[in-house]
Amino acid sequence: MRFRKETEFQETEIGKLPEGWKIKRLGEVAIIRSGFSERRRDERSRVIHLRPDNINNEIDKIIFNNIVYIPESPKIEKYLLEHLDIVLVNTNGSIDHIGKVGIIDFLLDKKNTFSNHLTAIRITSKDINPYYVYYFLSLLHLKGYYKKLVKNQAGKWNLNLSTIRDLLIPIPPLEEQKGIADVLLMVDRGIEIVDRAVAKLEGMKRALLNELLTGRIRVREENGKLTFYKETEFQETEIGKLPEGWKIKRLGEIAKIVNGVNFPLKLQGKKNGKYPFIKVNDMNNSYKYIFNAENYVDDEDLPKLRARPFPKNTIIFPKIGMTIRLNKYRILGIDALFDNNTAGIITNENVAYYEFIYYYLQSNVDLITLANTTTVPSISKSRLEGLYIPLPPLEEQKRTAEILLTVDKAIGLYRKEEERLLRLRRGLMSVLLTGRVRVVSDVRDVGVVA
Repeated sequence: MRFRKETEFQETEIGKLPEGWKIKRLGEVAIIRSGFSERRRDERSRVIHLRPDNINNEIDKIIFNNIVYIPESPKIEKYLLEHLDIVLVNTNGSIDHIGKVGIIDFLLDKKNTFSNHLTAIRITSKDINPYYVYYFLSLLHLKGYYKKLVKNQAGKWNLNLSTIRDLLIPIPPLEEQKGIADVLLMVDRGIEIVDRAVAKLEGMKRALLNELLTGRIRVREENGKLTFYKETEFQETEIGKLPEGWKIKRLGEIAKIVNGVNFPLKLQGKKNGKYPFIKVNDMNNSYKYIFNAENYVDDEDLPKLRARPFPKNTIIFPKIGMTIRLNKYRILGIDALFDNNTAGIITNENVAYYEFIYYYLQSNVDLITLANTTTVPSISKSRLEGLYIPLPPLEEQKRTAEILLTVDKAIGLYRKEEERLLRLRRGLMSVLLTGRVRVVSDVRDVGVVA
């Protein structure tokens, strides 16, 4: 495959495009339809009702999580999707989700319908490649283009049908459309392969967590290598059967529970410094360890905070508000401070290994179950201190955590590859779909433009 930088452009309604490219309104090349509302459910049915939740926000593709099945009826016939139909989110509570798209590029072994929060786009022109249009619409979503076209109606953002029909689409020659689509499809296939690998590793991790943290499978060191063996002797405890020799302790007996500190507005805004000051939002994009934050403080700021940094390896999590539901356990990778919406667990290293406690909490303790039932849920220190924790011997805790950490590292490597492919996808979309870089030969072998 060869790419070529374009040097000759024409001015158009949507900016500079290569000479020879045309512009069409989406409604000129496609049938565009709204979906329908259906509240009835029938899990025995073979009729799928796609909703905005079934379109992934990160890569703009259809996903089959939380699929809804609806009853078969004559009215669904005019809402059936066909192969290579495109679906676009037209109504949502979040403006960022408006314009999410997916394409029906899978086998239709079931009937697929779509909700009134989606618009279906069926390309009718033989001179237009559906994948090309799908990727261009995805680029518009990526760039936030739809945000200036939506209206807020009854608390929801709405992109009306006429606006979608009027969207201007740049049209290169058909062969180039196919070339652009094939390049991007190759990247998407790579992302799918990585996703499947991550799913397998996460499945393995769940199985290991279930067995290792209950002691049904144990870890020991033989000839310098970690090996698994099946436990046969158990004792009854307050939290079920555990191996003989394991102890049960309340969290308050093996760790110190600490609350975060108030972060005065006048200290916020420092983008680098000695100590990260972590807010709940800083937990969103981190993997397991947190090393960075949006705000920092230095030693001279500490007297104003009336606080000292919490030590590296402190386990932290949200303790107030709806973010509790997200179960964001994280570990400080560096001495740091965190705000008063957050709580921390500093383990007694003589009896409890922090990573073992982290894995146990992450897999067994849903934070919302610890919260009170008020309008704004919050978790009290006493509830945390009263949690029962299973404790194998300290060295076994470390060996168990080492096994789980190995799986986490493998997942992390795949996640980095996925991020690289997503950046590549975004970059290719930006240059190929605007004609700044042209696909000038059949798509066989990836080339690089200097």
